[in-house]
Amino acid sequence: MKRGKKFEIMLSLLGSVVKPLLDLVFKFVLNFHLLLVIIFSIFYFVPGAYVDDEHIVEQAAQSLQEKKYFFFSLKDSLVDFYTLDFGVTYHNHNLKVADLIWNKALFSFHYLGIAVAVLFAMSIVVSFLIVKSQRRRRYLAFLRFLNQIPQLVMIPIVIYLFSYLFSVVPLKFDPYNTGCVVFVIATLLIKPLGQLIQLTVEKWHKETGEVYVQYARSKGLSRNRVFIVHMFKNIANSFLGYFLTIVLQLLTGNFILESLYSIPGFGLGFMDSVSQRDLPMVIGYLFLFSSLYLALHFAVQVIFLYLNPRLRDSV
Repeated sequence: MKRGKKFEIMLSLLGSVVKPLLDLVFKFVLNFHLLLVIIFSIFYFVPGAYVDDEHIVEQAAQSLQEKKYFFFSLKDSLVDFYTLDFGVTYHNHNLKVADLIWNKALFSFHYLGIAVAVLFAMSIVVSFLIVKSQRRRRYLAFLRFLNQIPQLVMIPIVIYLFSYLFSVVPLKFDPYNTGCVVFVIATLLIKPLGQLIQLTVEKWHKETGEVYVQYARSKGLSRNRVFIVHMFKNIANSFLGYFLTIVLQLLTGNFILESLYSIPGFGLGFMDSVSQRDLPMVIGYLFLFSSLYLALHFAVQVIFLYLNPRLRDSV
């Protein structure tokens, strides 16, 4: 009997953990295939219709020798998506779209990965220091003012000041120059880091008035222990939600920075493909960006699930 009860308990625990995770995986796969159908529909119904250059339209028409029915073409297209085969570019038939996008994405991910890691660590550390500081209101006022400036204005101003006016970094991005890489990461992080710190500090400060904080302090726990172990654990869900939104904003700022500072990554590549009316490249970049968003959203949902067990029943 005891073994039977232990086995039932293990099964119930396994079900409470695995079933919500499988539900999230199912939703991710469903959203991913919906994304593929949307991208294919754009490619099927608008194969060069928005292009002004007649030569490119003619090339696009020649590449589609026999246009099959929608669902037959969808089946072939899904196979291409699974194998990441987006064909060749309109302007150079020797260049495969997937290889070109992959090389540019790898280049961008080298510094974007560092930027995301720095964003995560610095936002927690700086928020903790500001919450404990007696000048918290002044810091928050400065952050609110800083966050009112849009990235479309902030990034060109930073590039102008440090690259043109003071000549701290070269006028054009140099991947072998450590100062250029540090400058790119710092420029990308100015606004996202300020917004994430502001949101985290405001949420963290609201927790100080909760009953459990006063109870923990009355039990003799140190202020740092209460802030880190108890309070941050309760705001972790909100922090991760903020973090996902800010990371997406970081990717948006990457488009502006790469375009203005001539960084040969996927942001500049996407802008060039749009300006050159290269539809296969545009489709490939849309697939990359949408997949990144779905992957980030899925990762955050999984972390939400295990940080807050009450969400398992709702899933």
